[in-house]
Amino acid sequence: MEINPCPMCGSKNVKSLEVNCSYIVACDDCKIETVRFDSEAEAIKAWNDGFRFVDKAQDKEIQYPQDQEKNEYRYISPEWLDSVARGLTAGAVKHPGETWRTIPSREHAARALRHLNLFLMGDTADDHIVNASMRVMMAFETAMAEGQREEWEKLMRDMESGRL
Repeated sequence: MEINPCPMCGSKNVKSLEVNCSYIVACDDCKIETVRFDSEAEAIKAWNDGFRFVDKAQDKEIQYPQDQEKNEYRYISPEWLDSVARGLTAGAVKHPGETWRTIPSREHAARALRHLNLFLMGDTADDHIVNASMRVMMAFETAMAEGQREEWEKLMRDMESGRL
């Protein structure tokens, strides 16, 4: 059974372990682990569901009820959101009149990928993560305004598969 990356730090350095005739799944990087289970399959399922973990530093069980939340706003970093808002404000000064709304959603997505690629290549001349975030937001907004929900969903599948 495949084990998902760590829900806390995103690491793929995760493994299932037998501990005193019970099983856990643990992240080698951030040290979070599931509570103990009778079978390896149960431990992996709990990990993949992202619900019950033990914070070894505080020696207590933590609840992460992702499946019970309608929208996971807790994953949106206030600092990131503020950076995006500042970038949008600067863009509005540089390009008045919301001209970004005239650019097709696929073009915004392509420009987002350009920024991500530059970031991955180590370019520090610009804040590429924030620019990519803004472009993804613009791609989403223009797709929805154009009545292109299906186009947006196709775009997301293309991005996830690396075809774009």
